[in-house]
Amino acid sequence: MGKVVKLNEDFVKRVTREAKANRRSVPKQIEFYYTLAAASLDNPDTPVEWVRDLLISKEQGPGKPVKWIDEALLRIAAEQGAKKTSRKPKKVSAKSAPRSRKRSLSR
Repeated sequence: MGKVVKLNEDFVKRVTREAKANRRSVPKQIEFYYTLAAASLDNPDTPVEWVRDLLISKEQGPGKPVKWIDEALLRIAAEQGAKKTSRKPKKVSAKSAPRSRKRSLSR
């Protein structure tokens, strides 16, 4: 059941930007905000970010990747890869270098 409601124009612009970023319609984005606020008020000891992430994962359903987790894992992997490539190779001293021994052929 739909109902016409007047909203502040600045609020609608902000919600429109967020809806596009999250691939939702404006009414679905407002519904998401309401659900997030209600869940956060019902669970004051729980961080809002955690509740948001749970709602997003519930919205995506089982077996679908959660976008923010994939992006975070890719960012962490990129940072670790950058750290590994920025390390200088170890110098090998003459004493610790493996020596190649020639075998003599004796009969």
